[in-house]
Amino acid sequence: MILYLVRHGQSEGNIVTYDVPDGRLTPLGRQQAEETARRLAEEGLDLLISSPLRRALETALATQARTGLPLEVWQRLWEYRDLEPAQFLGRRGVLELCPGALCDDDLPQDGFECGWETPETAFARARDMFDRIRRRFGATDQKVAIFAHGTFNVFLLMAMMGRPWQPGLWIEQRNCCINRIHIDPQHVRILGINDVAHLSTSTI
Repeated sequence: MILYLVRHGQSEGNIVTYDVPDGRLTPLGRQQAEETARRLAEEGLDLLISSPLRRALETALATQARTGLPLEVWQRLWEYRDLEPAQFLGRRGVLELCPGALCDDDLPQDGFECGWETPETAFARARDMFDRIRRRFGATDQKVAIFAHGTFNVFLLMAMMGRPWQPGLWIEQRNCCINRIHIDPQHVRILGINDVAHLSTSTI
């Protein structure tokens, strides 16, 4: 498979100094999402997958509108959160925002709460997500885009590379960057990291 791991566009939480747990995209973020959708529409994708957080869903929706591809929502792709617990969309809210999306069976109907996560538990969650990706798609030639979050993308990339989590290690993830990874049952090849060449200078 070829995995396109995308960070969401600029969100309300990216432009303020206070906590916005489930912010929407800003006007700039929506433009970034549209430019990313144009790029991804050229790649011959087969499936879109998103975190259940609004900023990721809104970014994924731009690509879905352009491609008509099915959208799955995986609950455990939420962003790493080391702050106090906050409430996020459940199945009902996701389907209001993304009619027709296929939600994980364990996504609660009326929302879920997460917070005070440690780097260790986030990395374990990322390893679980990588295992899920590889089991389902690793032996196929499908092209799949996953829309997630800056910090969780770092954990997921580290899990894919087989590196343990360690403080101070960071992989830059700009808004609406695309990471390209080739995954098969035996190998992982990183093809590109933090690619923002598809974004106009006015959105970077």
